[in-house]
Amino acid sequence: MKLKAAKRWFNWHKWTSLICTIFLLYLCITGLPLIFHEEIEHILEENKEAVITEHKLSLDKLAEIAASRYPGEQVRYAFWDENEKNKVLFDVVDKPDAPYEKSKYLVLNEYTGEVLGAPKTDGLMNIILKLHTDMFLGIPGKLFLGLMGILFMISIVSGIVLYGPIMKKYDFGMVRKNRSKRLQWLDTHNLLGIALTAWMVVVGFTGIINTLSDVILGLWQQGAAGRNDCTL
Repeated sequence: MKLKAAKRWFNWHKWTSLICTIFLLYLCITGLPLIFHEEIEHILEENKEAVITEHKLSLDKLAEIAASRYPGEQVRYAFWDENEKNKVLFDVVDKPDAPYEKSKYLVLNEYTGEVLGAPKTDGLMNIILKLHTDMFLGIPGKLFLGLMGILFMISIVSGIVLYGPIMKKYDFGMVRKNRSKRLQWLDTHNLLGIALTAWMVVVGFTGIINTLSDVILGLWQQGAAGRNDCTL
């Protein structure tokens, strides 16, 4: 690689990495507890065991019981969790097209109709989820994190391009422990970067897709609405 091209790739790698690093750390910190969200929610939220009787109540009866806890509102969805036997979760809203932030949730015993818990939409894990997905900024927050993801992908590609010429005369995975601290950190950075490349590409690429999901869905809905208008 010519010196001029190498400098260009190095500048791309350096500046994209510096810009997105703080936000990658932010996403790692908020993403770690989300990996264990089920276990954490099980500890933090009310979770009674379901008492089993001879017969289960009908789904209509259970939905009626759930809706009765919130007069004037209605059940929109029912969910079952394979890890929570004999329980059903209801999503109760004031109108069918209400945003999910307005949903109220109730867990009922399928046999007795007893309310076993009410998961909170403003609990700790939901706050962390909002921080992780859009920083409480909605679509602009998602697009901003998507931009950081694109910079992350550029830093990965530029790092791969630089790695070959730099490490051509060295053994793979070499860390020069007998040299300066700066070179030791550089070698460690290169080793971890190339070893984790596949994982970082998967995380970065899927993260970008997730941040653009609402925009893509909106464009698809507009296109679908336009086609329906033409059909009518």
